[in-house]
Amino acid sequence: GIRQGFNLMPRRIELSDSQLADFAIVQALSRKSIEAILKKIKVAKEPSLSHPALRRVVEDALTASGEPNPPVASQALVRVVLGLGSLYVREIDDLEGIINSIDGSLQESWSDDETKLTGWAEVRPALAELLKLDSIATTIKAVDVSYEYANILVESRIMTDIRPVFNQPGDKIEGAVVSFTLRMTILSSGNSESLSIAVDAADLEVLLKQCQRALLKANTASKRLSSKSIGIPSTIAGKKEQS
Repeated sequence: GIRQGFNLMPRRIELSDSQLADFAIVQALSRKSIEAILKKIKVAKEPSLSHPALRRVVEDALTASGEPNPPVASQALVRVVLGLGSLYVREIDDLEGIINSIDGSLQESWSDDETKLTGWAEVRPALAELLKLDSIATTIKAVDVSYEYANILVESRIMTDIRPVFNQPGDKIEGAVVSFTLRMTILSSGNSESLSIAVDAADLEVLLKQCQRALLKANTASKRLSSKSIGIPSTIAGKKEQS
C-alpha cells in the first residue's frame, strides 16, 4: 500500500481520521517496545528499502516485546514513521518542529482523553530517536523514489466480455465476439481516477511478454547490485519480499 502524506499547516500538522487512528495505536505501545525496534534496526547489516521490509523488522521486534497485536501495531507505526520521516528528510521542518506540530494536533484531538496524551508523551522520545536513524532516512528515500511519479497505478483488471452480433433487423444473434477491457485505477495528485482501454488478444500477448521481461530485468539488476563485487542493497518496487 502507498502511505498517506501528512498535511503540514503553518502551525501544526493536520491529521486525517486514519492518521489519528494510527497515532492512537502508537501511543498505546510501551516505550520498551519502541526501544526494542531501535535496537533491532541499529544492529541490522543493511537498511530496509521498502515499506514491507521495514514493517517486518518492526513486527518482529514488537512480537519479541510481547505486544498484543504486532501485525496491526507494526503497520500503524511504520505509516507514522514514514509519514513524519518524509517531512524531516525533505527538510520541510526540523524534527523538533514536526514533533511539536504533532503534539498540537493530538492535544486538540484528544483533549478529552488524558490517557492517550500520557501514552504519547511516554513514547514520544523513543519515536523521535527512531526518526533520527540514518537507516530510517534511507528507507524513506527508497520509498519516495519508488513512488515519486505524477501518476501511480493503484489497481488494474482485465475484463472479458462476450458481445453478440445481431442480424440487420436485430431479432437474431448471428455471432459473438470475445473482447477485453484493460481497466486501471490511477492515483494522480492525490485523486483517484479510472481509465478503461479496449485491448485485443494480440495486445495481451505483447503485454504478457513485456511484463515477464520487465520482471526478469528487475531481478537481474537487483542481483547484480547486491553481488559481492558491487555490494549495494537493492529492492524491487512493490515486490513482496520473502521473510
